Amino acid sequence: MNKVLVTGATGFIGHHLVRALKERGDSVSAIIQPGVDAGFVKPYCDRMAVHDLRQPSGLEFVSGGYDCVFHLAAFLRDWGPYRDFEEPNVSATRHLAEACRAGGCGRFLLLGSLSVHRFKDRVHADGLETPDNFAFGYTRSKLEAERVLTNGDFGRLSWTIIRPGFWVFGPGDVKSTAPICRAVRSGRIFFVRGARKLVATSYVGNLVDAVCLAASAPQAAGKTLVATDDNQVSWMDIFEELGRIMNSSVHIRSVPYPLAYAAGWANEWIHRAIPAVPLGVTRYRVEVAAHDCHWATSPLLHELGYQPKVAWQQALEESARWFLGDACC
Repeated sequence: MNKVLVTGATGFIGHHLVRALKERGDSVSAIIQPGVDAGFVKPYCDRMAVHDLRQPSGLEFVSGGYDCVFHLAAFLRDWGPYRDFEEPNVSATRHLAEACRAGGCGRFLLLGSLSVHRFKDRVHADGLETPDNFAFGYTRSKLEAERVLTNGDFGRLSWTIIRPGFWVFGPGDVKSTAPICRAVRSGRIFFVRGARKLVATSYVGNLVDAVCLAASAPQAAGKTLVATDDNQVSWMDIFEELGRIMNSSVHIRSVPYPLAYAAGWANEWIHRAIPAVPLGVTRYRVEVAAHDCHWATSPLLHELGYQPKVAWQQALEESARWFLGDACC
């Protein structure tokens, strides 16, 4: 039995992770952001501590000698200036890493993002390029959070960074999976470049398997790894498969990239000036949709035994079943 600590346990990925850790017999502790309802993850946690990770003080309980600290907590939003993301994503990572070093934790695992790479067409990319995406506040903050570990002076702290695919999906995901299922059920989708671009996916169950595997592998120490579903699908493939599963005829209307990008810029500007106005499309979403964003899983993960257990078609079926049964439709 391992003694582990998880941040972001109330999030979509975090919820699945703490449940998997508990089911395999680990002693699970969680850091909960103040004001967040954590009742639904309480059955999977042996200990819960309320703490704002933006504050460097108050992390003494991390000195408990955890075998692994899984840092999933982050401010996730696809628009806004860097200053909105610096404290919750960069400073929080630094504070927690310092506490882990002082407390003698065995491994610090950070959930990173492929968005640290500038948007351009990539097919079967290996993830070895130097991160260079400073174009958006969120992407820059994830880049800087990774640098906290890769450039930081944390003595003997052992760390691993896992970058999931661009679309992490599955049951329980109300922010991405549910809206996409809702759009498919409506039968009409407006998408950049006809939804023909490839996207690296990570079904949440497969991602959790990769995270748990890397966290306990000595070979993964000091490594940045990509964990995807090892498929090669486009957004159109996803929409059409969901349409088949949900018995919905899907009509995709192609939107020119320049028009979509201009609309994203305008939406962000209007929403910033008048927050009550729904945001809609953003420049970040347009960039993801307009480029082949396809990465292969890092070879080291395969060497460690990682193979996605759930194929993308089955993963979509399980996601659609959740949406039709439990999600707010």
